[in-house]
Formats: sequence, structure tokens, C-alpha cells
Amino acid sequence: MNDLPVIKSSKTIITPQIKTHLGCNGFINEYYANVDDDIEINCLYLSEGHKNIFIMSVDSLFVSEKLRTIFLKDLEKYAIKNEEFLFSATHTHYAPMLDETKPKLGRVHPDHIRFVIDQARKLIRVTMNQTEQVCNVYIQEELIDNSINRRRNALALDTKFPFLKLKSFLMPNKKGKVNKNIQTIVFKNKEDDIISIIWNYACHPVIYPNSKNVTAHYPGVVRKYLREILNKKDLPIMFLQGFTGDIRPKVVQKITTLKDICKCIRYFGLSFGSFTQDEYNTWTNQLARKVLLCINKKADKLNINLNSKIHTISLNSIVENTENNLDFQLIKLNNDNIFFAISAEVVSEYEDVILKFLENKNIIFVGCINNVFGYLPTKEMIGYEGYEVQGFMPAFNLHGKFKKNCETVIVESIKNLVCCMFIQKKT
Repeated sequence: MNDLPVIKSSKTIITPQIKTHLGCNGFINEYYANVDDDIEINCLYLSEGHKNIFIMSVDSLFVSEKLRTIFLKDLEKYAIKNEEFLFSATHTHYAPMLDETKPKLGRVHPDHIRFVIDQARKLIRVTMNQTEQVCNVYIQEELIDNSINRRRNALALDTKFPFLKLKSFLMPNKKGKVNKNIQTIVFKNKEDDIISIIWNYACHPVIYPNSKNVTAHYPGVVRKYLREILNKKDLPIMFLQGFTGDIRPKVVQKITTLKDICKCIRYFGLSFGSFTQDEYNTWTNQLARKVLLCINKKADKLNINLNSKIHTISLNSIVENTENNLDFQLIKLNNDNIFFAISAEVVSEYEDVILKFLENKNIIFVGCINNVFGYLPTKEMIGYEGYEVQGFMPAFNLHGKFKKNCETVIVESIKNLVCCMFIQKKT
């Protein structure tokens, strides 16, 4: 019989105390104007038997290897291992930049990064010094149709005969793959009271109406809504961003000018539009209500059986002229419910690749962990080029291109990690 799982969980605020730049908000050379809502770090420690996991969710565009190294050193004092630490960014585009390796996406202010480090290290100490609570764990799922694939192929001029080529553009693709799932993991104490929540969804937190302002975007709206409805203002709520590399809110262009019409003709369809404040409120509130509906669904208590593995490859094995690493992390709540995380902005098509190796299991796909190098496209996408293939590279400080065997290396890495977790070596 398994030991009962125990939990410790907490949160802290990292809203900037000084004027600084935001990450990838479109105005990277300007300081933010106002703070519309607080940005946070939420964390959770879960232990079962001799196995542990520690999840930290940060309201930022990306986290970084530098931050991970600092926090892991603190966590090692509490016997948390490298593979047991899931370090994730919510990927909001309207928080101060924390990743110093990508200055073209936003500059890191040294005073703010020190503030965030101090807050996070205090949070680790506060959390790990809490009295642990025996918990029951429940996973629920709900569907929502408010996001869309953002890669669509259209004819473009080419330098070679016949001087036309299908290329990918940042355009709404109604036929493209989209993961419509919301998943929630609810932790309750012996009195059946909610003490912590993890939720997962895949969608770029972009096109905020006030793009010069600080905001956690939809993860913050959902967080605030749940705390108000549940009457728990300090409830730790971890948001884990999904495989959102080619997914964004379903907001299409409004045709109001001749220029709009010409653009539709040029690209054989509508392009993306922008949120008004009312539209943004409607979109985020709908999502918040769906997450609450998910939490309130009846579910069987999980029998927790923790395990975790991490597999790291050289990024140079898939991208030319690079020195970074690419991490694949697998955290098992039990044999049927698994976090699968990759340190990239992963396109949604890789969900199907992972599911081939983990059939009949519930997978919580997580992107934007650790040191995100950039986007991770499939072999087919590489043929059509586009932002997620080569367009992103200059801004991410990359100077090569994806190798032809990129997807083969990724698939083999996924396979190796799954085999390491689930297939025991013969003795």
C-alpha cells in the first residue's frame, strides 16, 4: 500500500517595484506604463513515500537556466533532485523580462531580477518550512473552443521557377490542430477543503489591449476569479502553459478598410485581429468559468505513485551553430497521469508524437520550462518555413537553422525518456 501523499504550497508577488522593460510586448525599448494586476510565483511541493516533486510557476515570458540553477541549489537542501523540479513560465508577454540570453525580446533590469530571485528563494523557504498536509488529489478535464492554430500556408513569391511557393504565415488556420482541453489538478486536505490547484491549457497569452502595462494575462484573471469564488485570497494556483507554439486566442481581423480587403485577398483569408477591452474581458472570463466548472466536476481520488526523469540533449543536434541544451522532463503522478514537459515553445503537433509512446494515458503537456531556446517545429513545418521555423531565430539570438533530422532526434529523445520511465531493464 502506498504512503499517503503530503503537500506544501504557497505563493508570492513579484510585481515590479521599479520601472523596467517587459518581455515581448511590442515595446521592448520602453518602460511599462502601469500595473494592471499583480504578477506572481506559485509553487507546490508534493511527496509520496521517498519520492518528491516541486513545481514552480512564474508569471513571465520565460524563466532561465541561471534562475533554475539558483533555485535548485536551495531545493537540494530539502532533498529535491534535478528531475523532481518542474520550473515553468506562464508565458505572459506583459511581465518584466527574466531571461538575460534574449535581449532582443526585452532587457533584464538587474534590480528587478535580484528582487525576483530574493522573492523566489524566500518562497522556497516558507513553503518547505510549512507543516505538511495529507492530501487527496483529483484530476478533471473540460473543453473550451476559444483558441486557434496560427500557422496557415499560402502562396508566396519565390526566387526559383515557377517563382511561387507555399509558405507558412501567421494567419488563422481553422483546420489546424488545437488542443481544446483544460485540465485541473485539485489538492484537498482531509476535511475536503481545497488547498492548492494546478491547471493546464495551451494558448499564447497575447494581444492584451493595454500592451504597455504589466499583467499576468489570462493566468492572472483565472487565478483572481477562482480565489474570489472559492473565498481563498491566498490560494496557491499553478498555471502550466501547454504546447502553445502555434496556438493563440481566436480573434480574427475585422474588415473595415480597403487595406483589410487587399490583405485578405493577398493571403486568401482573414488575418488576426486585436482584442478590445470588452472582448478581452469576455474571452478571459469565459476561460475562468470553464476552469471553475472543471474544478467542480466529480472525479475519483488518484492513487499517487510519484516518479520523475529528465533527459537532456545538445541543441546542436537539431539546430546548427548552437550551444544550448534541450530538456525533456517526465513527471509521473501515477501510471495513468503524467506531466510531459519540454524546454521550448513546442508546436501542438508534438502532442500526437508523445501519445504514440504513452497510449491510453492522460498527458499534461507543458512547454516553456527551464532554458527555452525558441520554437520546436515538426519536419513538415520546416518545409513550409514561417515564424516558428526560422522567423523567430534572430530575436532568440540564434544564428543557424533546423537540421533535416530534427524531428527524428526529437522523437528518439521522447522515446528514450518514456522507456527510461516505464520499461525496466532486464537483469
